[in-house]
Amino acid sequence: MSTWLGLIFPLLFTEMLGAALYLGTTGDKPINKLYADGYAANKVGGLLGAVLVGNLGNFGNFCLIILALSIIANNCPNIYSIGLSVQLFSRHLQVVPRFIWTGVGTIIYVVIAIPGAKHFETVLENFMLLIGYCKSYIILSTTTTSHQKYLS
Repeated sequence: MSTWLGLIFPLLFTEMLGAALYLGTTGDKPINKLYADGYAANKVGGLLGAVLVGNLGNFGNFCLIILALSIIANNCPNIYSIGLSVQLFSRHLQVVPRFIWTGVGTIIYVVIAIPGAKHFETVLENFMLLIGYCKSYIILSTTTTSHQKYLS
């Protein structure tokens, strides 16, 4: 139960916050004109800029920079695990140093990201839908495992 509570509150908070911002921005009569204009100009990035910079001024710019840097920091463990995973495929791949596999993985996702930037919202939406399926499996398996382990 504690695992479920620890996961559900942050997930619901961020999902409801995103839904509220999006619903206040779109439709025939948007609730907040500033947010709607930001979304119309630059999609999700414009909406984030309108919310943060429009309400917080220069501190909002600082928050946008921290958000951009946190995306890079969140990607570091994932791309490093590519190096570990590739070396597990065979003994021949273990000869190549891990930082080279990390570099190759970085080149691959940058090559994929460049054309995806023109259709960022569509790519992000499709990716988030895919992650939703994975996330539901992780939450279900985690809560089921903890329930069986501690309550049985």
